[in-house]
Amino acid sequence: MHAAKELAEALVDIRPSAIFDTLVRTVTLRSLLDAHVGAGGLPEVRTINPDLLYAGGSSFSGGRFTPVGGPAALYLASSERTANAEWRSGSTLISRTARPPKVVFFAQVKLERVLDVTDNNNQLRLNTSAVELASDWKLIADSPTQRLGRATYDSRRFSGIWYRSTKDSRGYCLVVFPERLSKTEMVSVVDSSLVFSVNPLVGA
Repeated sequence: MHAAKELAEALVDIRPSAIFDTLVRTVTLRSLLDAHVGAGGLPEVRTINPDLLYAGGSSFSGGRFTPVGGPAALYLASSERTANAEWRSGSTLISRTARPPKVVFFAQVKLERVLDVTDNNNQLRLNTSAVELASDWKLIADSPTQRLGRATYDSRRFSGIWYRSTKDSRGYCLVVFPERLSKTEMVSVVDSSLVFSVNPLVGA
């Protein structure tokens, strides 16, 4: 991966891609509701109006393309299988069978300015590879993918990054930077009842 200055220069020459698709997100129910054990040992929730498109978690704990303290970022997957695989890898699990309750939902994505790092030509411009993009960012100081995420966000040319899943060989993932959405871009929850689709992510 290029250093920061070279990354910024390379991103100027890469043409953004469009993604108009239905993607999937899996989240832990406890984090969605900010739940805890209350008085009498009963579960209590602090968030009675959950935001399914909340994008601040990765800024707090880090993500493949978002360092701790970095910009808000929403991670989605190309299928339910991929979303569940990514969720399992990121969850604190007691065992393979003792997994916390989860929520799975679909989101309609309409983005016109995505950096596609599955494209070999784009990888060459960025001086990276599929192997480096799939490296374990948690074990690397100054992770190449987090450096790319920061440069992509700072460039203001892209609203997200499309990449291969490292947990499902057949899947892909998308990280969306809500603060970089243009006026014509949007991410909304698919919900026929219209209860959870009333607060989409839209550009300013």
